[in-house]
Parts: sequence; C-alpha cells; structure tokens
Amino acid sequence: MHSKVQGSSLSQLGRMLGALLLVTALTQQAWASRIVSIIITKDGKTWFSGKQVDNGNVPPAYVWQYLSTCELKPANGVTLEVDSKDPMQLTLKGNIVIDVRYGGKAEVKELQLVRRSDTSGWTMRSIDVNRIAKEIGLDKLPADFPRTNQSDNSKTTSEDANGPPYFYWAIASGLAVSVAVLGIFIRLKQKRS
Repeated sequence: MHSKVQGSSLSQLGRMLGALLLVTALTQQAWASRIVSIIITKDGKTWFSGKQVDNGNVPPAYVWQYLSTCELKPANGVTLEVDSKDPMQLTLKGNIVIDVRYGGKAEVKELQLVRRSDTSGWTMRSIDVNRIAKEIGLDKLPADFPRTNQSDNSKTTSEDANGPPYFYWAIASGLAVSVAVLGIFIRLKQKRS
C-alpha cells in the first residue's frame, strides 16, 4: 500500500511538472519568433541564403534592412570569384533576384557583397540596401528605426526585434522552479523509504 501511495505522488508530481513546462511553452508562443529567409538567385539559381529571426512585428521596410547585417552563405556548388584586389568584396552580374521574406523582392543586374573576414558570411553594403529599398518603395522607415551608418555594416539590434528581455528570465525561472520542486519531491520520497 505504501508503494502505491508513492507511485501516485510521483504521478501527480509528473503532471505538475508537465503543466509547468506547458505553461512555459505557451509563454514562449506568446512572444513567437518568425524566421525571415533571405535568398539571392543569379540566372535562376540560388547563390546565397541566410536567415534572420525577429518577433513578427517588424515592418517590411525594417526587414529589408536585414540585408546589411544578416550573414549570407553561398549555396552548395557555387563558385565565387572574389575581387582580385580585395577578397572581402564580390560582384555578381546577371539576372539577380533578392528575395527577403516579409521584406520585399527586387531584381537587379549587378550586386556587390562584402564580408568582414575570410570566415564570415557576406552582406550587402548599407548604401546599396538603402538604394534598392528606395527603388522598390521600402524607403519609408518608422521614425524610431535604428539607422546604420551608410558605410558601416555593423549589426543593429533592437529590443523589439529580439523580443522582451524578461522573456528569457521567465523561462529560466520556470525551469529553476521545476528543478527545485523535483529535488524536494525526491528528498521527501527518500525520507519515506
């Protein structure tokens, strides 16, 4: 009879922990993130791709600006011919389509990409991102948009794009409480045995 009571208590604890984890997961859904995919094709073939995560409330003009910060990786099988004078620059020529999910789409005949080091991904220069944005009608940024320097590709961050900072504390706290409750339950079970 005594083991049946312990099994029942263990089952109740499991349900409580499951409920706590479910609440934590639902909290995460409340601040759901979306993945913004960026694909650059040349003559119908994918040459570069990348991903950026935001909270889903970022307007298209802002999303388009990810091109100056999101590191793009070359597709498998693509041979890149970097600038012989500066291996940190690359110029693509042809029928180029820049497709930024939730941001916009543009067709250009030439595209310059830059990178910070031999091992980093490629980005577009901010000046080119802004020029193309104007051409496709995405140059109207909200007044509170953190603009980047025209010659600088440094990453801009905003609390809005990354979600509320207290969200991560809520998840960590929920997990800490779960571990503490489990520890207490195990100690009580050991004392009863």
